[in-house]
Amino acid sequence: MLSCRYDVRIGGGGCTNERTLDFEFCIPHLDTPRGRQHVMDVIASGAITLPSQVEQVVKQAQELPDADYQTSALEKMAQALDLIQGWVEESRGNLDSLGGSEHWRYRDRAGTEQQRTELGVYERALDRMSRHLSSMSKVALQEKTITLGKGQVDMMIRLMTSVITELRLDGKLTDRAKFILLEKLSDEANLTPRVERHARENLVIEGQIDPSKTGGVTGVSMRGERIA
Repeated sequence: MLSCRYDVRIGGGGCTNERTLDFEFCIPHLDTPRGRQHVMDVIASGAITLPSQVEQVVKQAQELPDADYQTSALEKMAQALDLIQGWVEESRGNLDSLGGSEHWRYRDRAGTEQQRTELGVYERALDRMSRHLSSMSKVALQEKTITLGKGQVDMMIRLMTSVITELRLDGKLTDRAKFILLEKLSDEANLTPRVERHARENLVIEGQIDPSKTGGVTGVSMRGERIA
């Protein structure tokens, strides 16, 4: 909760009331000389929230993700890897410019062997790449649960529908195929509730089927109604 800032400038402990949406004071403190002046200042600045802005934020929060979450994470890590690889290549070029490994180290005036700065930078770049690749492998291999997003689910439904059309299946076999796809998506795709509801609404099944004819698929609901 954002607290009222009425007492901040006078060194007090501060008001514990919740502030209003566009102003820094709570409602009681807006009805003070300082509060009324603050209202006029905010209005003059144009920093007022419109209902349409609130509606837009709510709409964006309710939108289904087009990309699966794990792929998005790997894509970001791949972008970071490109930067690290560039660092490795640049530092290697600087190291090679010294004229060979015999020039990577030198002795100072006290006779102590020291390493060139270029060698240290190259070693740090290699270490960073090694650690980053290790992190990527954990995401890609150890985290085996992939949460599909709306885009992937829509693609799977389109592919499945195309296969059904090409096979020229009758109505019962078409519904059975859709039941099985719903079951597999529910069991293995780790869908969020909103994406799973989206999938069920898009896989429209014309009629109810006896579960014995669906290859053992049970517990399937469509639009809140149990149908198998």
